[in-house]
Amino acid sequence: MYKNELEERIMTALTYYWKMNPQEELTFEWKDGTIIKAVITTFYETDNGLEMEEEGYEEYNACTVKFTSVISLPEILIASISFPSREDIVEGANSEISYHNIPLKVISSSNNIVFNL
Repeated sequence: MYKNELEERIMTALTYYWKMNPQEELTFEWKDGTIIKAVITTFYETDNGLEMEEEGYEEYNACTVKFTSVISLPEILIASISFPSREDIVEGANSEISYHNIPLKVISSSNNIVFNL
């Protein structure tokens, strides 16, 4: 079902929490210093955009989050860790969370750790 242990850890934690607390605002923190509050909207299977017969094709699980506020945004983003550009990180935007851009930590609105890398 999951591509690797990291994908299983993040998706299991987020799915479980979301089922128990739908529409709760969560805080996502990445190692480059990006901190965003967001609400999970859906979970799905996706791929990396290559054709199935192409080398490097990959399927993986992800979730979409809707940003409710931007807490911290470093001057320089590490694209492989968080987001491709600063323009993508604005209140009201949707983004994908997967093991490809895994946060260091996800914290609930009551300050409980939902996920910790």
